[in-house]
Amino acid sequence: EAVRVSRAGYPQRYTHATFTNRYRILGLKELKKAARASRKQRPVDVIVQVIAEKIDAWDNKGSKGANAAPATSKGKRKVVPAKEPVDLVAVGIQVGKTKVFLRRRAYEILEKLRSREMADAAIKIQCVARRYVAMKEYETAKWLILKLQSYARGKVAMKSTQEFREKKNATVIQAAYRKYAARKRYLAKIVVARWLQRVHRGRAGRKRYE
Repeated sequence: EAVRVSRAGYPQRYTHATFTNRYRILGLKELKKAARASRKQRPVDVIVQVIAEKIDAWDNKGSKGANAAPATSKGKRKVVPAKEPVDLVAVGIQVGKTKVFLRRRAYEILEKLRSREMADAAIKIQCVARRYVAMKEYETAKWLILKLQSYARGKVAMKSTQEFREKKNATVIQAAYRKYAARKRYLAKIVVARWLQRVHRGRAGRKRYE
C-alpha cells in the first residue's frame, strides 16, 4: 500500500500515532471537543479533518484562512450552514489503515502551519516565563524591602529605647543629686542653728552669773 500510494504522488507518510503527535498542535481544540463528544472519533481522523480544512483555506484564501462568519452592519453574525467535509484527495491527503500519506504541497503547507503554531506557542511560553521571572523578582524585592524596613524600625526602636533609658537614668541621677544637696543644706542649717543656740545659751548663762 505504501509503495502504491507513494507512486501516486504521496512521498510523505506517517503512522497514525506519529502523524497525530506531530500535528496535534494544529487541532488541540478540536481534539478536546471530540474527546467530550458522545460519538467517539479516532484522534487521527479529527486531526486529518482539521488539517484538510486548513490546507483548503490556505489554497482558497491565502495563508491566513477565514473560517469566521461575516458580520452584518449592526455587528451581528450571520448564521452559517454546516460545512461539507473537505475532499482529502483534493488537498493532498490520503488516510490508510495504518498510515497517513501527504502530497508534497500539502506537506509543505502543514509544516508552515506547524512552524507558525509552534512559534506562537514559544512566544506564549516566553511571555509566561518572563512574567514568572518578573513576579519572582518582584517578590524578592518586596521581601528585601520588608526586611530593610523591619531592620530600620528595629534600629529606630532600639535608639528610642536607649534614649529613654538614658533620659530616665539622668532623671534618677538628677533627683538623687537634688535630694543629696537638699539634705546637705538641711544638715548645714541644723548645725548652724545648734551652734547659734549654744552661743545664745552661753551668753544667757554668763549674764545670770554676772
